[in-house]
Amino acid sequence: MKNLYFVNSSKRVRFDIPFKEIIYDEDGTLGNSTHRWIVFYQNHLDVPECVRNEATYNGLLCNKDISIRRIVIDHPQPSNALDNLPLKVLNLNKIQASRRNLVDVSPTTCPATSSALTALNTIDSTSIGLQNSLLLQYDYYTKNKTAYNEAVKLFESTGDTSQQAQISTYQAAFTAAEAQIATLKPQVESYYGKYDLLYTTDKNVCNVNNYQNVEFRGKANPKKNWVFNVISGYEYKIHTAQGADFTSLPFQYSYKELLNGETKGVIIHFNHTEKTEAFIPIYTDSTGKAVEIVPKTANLQLSDSTLKMGDFHLNNVTRHMMMKFDGTDAERIRFTLTREKCITVGGCGGTLPSEGEIETTPRYWSKVASWTKTGKIPVAGDDVVIDSTWNMILDVPDLPVFRSIEINGRLTIKNDGGTYNIRSYLIYVRKGEMIVGTAEEPIKGKVIFTLYGTRAEQTVYFNNKMFEAGNKVIANTGKLLMYGKPVGLKWTRLATKAAVGATTIDLVDTPTDWAVGDELGINPSGRDYTHRDFAVIKAISGKTITLET
Repeated sequence: MKNLYFVNSSKRVRFDIPFKEIIYDEDGTLGNSTHRWIVFYQNHLDVPECVRNEATYNGLLCNKDISIRRIVIDHPQPSNALDNLPLKVLNLNKIQASRRNLVDVSPTTCPATSSALTALNTIDSTSIGLQNSLLLQYDYYTKNKTAYNEAVKLFESTGDTSQQAQISTYQAAFTAAEAQIATLKPQVESYYGKYDLLYTTDKNVCNVNNYQNVEFRGKANPKKNWVFNVISGYEYKIHTAQGADFTSLPFQYSYKELLNGETKGVIIHFNHTEKTEAFIPIYTDSTGKAVEIVPKTANLQLSDSTLKMGDFHLNNVTRHMMMKFDGTDAERIRFTLTREKCITVGGCGGTLPSEGEIETTPRYWSKVASWTKTGKIPVAGDDVVIDSTWNMILDVPDLPVFRSIEINGRLTIKNDGGTYNIRSYLIYVRKGEMIVGTAEEPIKGKVIFTLYGTRAEQTVYFNNKMFEAGNKVIANTGKLLMYGKPVGLKWTRLATKAAVGATTIDLVDTPTDWAVGDELGINPSGRDYTHRDFAVIKAISGKTITLET
């Protein structure tokens, strides 16, 4: 806009919901000769090039030499996980020294210094270098182990003694590769998810007061979107409020008529919790053809003049992603980032266990004879595998802590009214089935699954790294059946407000089939699931429940 005149008006701009408007003053009649961009104040836009002036502009008045643009993310998938979640936006670069947020730090355990972008460059180059070295050793091992097996087979079938020297050479080579893999593997794994560690090592990233909360807009145009403004020349970190992963994200950068070949742009950083082989940005060109943008092999830099809209880099070790937004390619201003599900380090793929009929004669966990492959009952720390044809009955009430339990056949918890404790870092119902009671015969006793592990501990894998599941997880790609005692009253409401620390609650309904010792889940009134609570019933008197303290 231009040629504006104000008479007896101290307030020149007033923003309204959703506070996404961007105003540019072409001639200085709204702002002044040096500051012509006007935008609503948000934490991530509070930079040295802008002056906050609520009285006159209801927000920020920014230098004419920068550009303010808008990013829209609409129809994120999976919608059932992402719809209605707020988006958090953080400026990774400069923050105004006058900002209270630099003084008001939460949590108080945040470090005192910030070096996020420098740290990212170091983490990225080191982790990718280690991963590439590891992949080379995997390839070297496979090549020499295959050649070794072929040489052994030829020697055994022909008696050709000339193969003996080759056998020794190949064996030495794959043994050396094994040693290298053993050294490199923990080094690579030490970088898994390291991008997230910036929350504990960088003040700017750690401080929750620095983040701007962007609400999800379900009925806006386009429907189901987050929209936020950015200032050119800066880098921003985004994530959903509860860290939910996505399978596809459609992005739009401002409007074509506003970009005019803008080259400076911004870089957006984000992460993905589950390890993923690749993300592919795809846009539609002027002929209607879907075009993939080839990912870059190193961190993006705003100073790199060769970068253009949609250029993208993924580090699938640290799970850090970054993408350039600018006006250099009008066809790319809208694109969709799609997840490739193949998971690797050491190669994608891997074979599933062979098909087979489940045997009719059951095996019992407590019998050594049941474990035909290992010849022993599993002990603490083992990787337990229920083979594809096995019909295993768990008849041991108290299991030790296993590293993993993989089920390819059938594992049935004995339904004798007793209590069974199953302990493991990971339980994977892969191609088989785990049965805890049936619809006809619900479990009579109690089955307690205790999962172990912390973020700092080694990630657990299956099938030569085809599947990574972290730890403390029950993963199911087969059949998992759990039938407990039928409950008539599954949920009800509080009849009166429950105060903090209350040991009794009053219900709307009478819980005729609840019992002392049952555990209750008490949901929050709002959307924040962290406000939920759990309690054990101590006594029941009509609609009044006394809780264990």
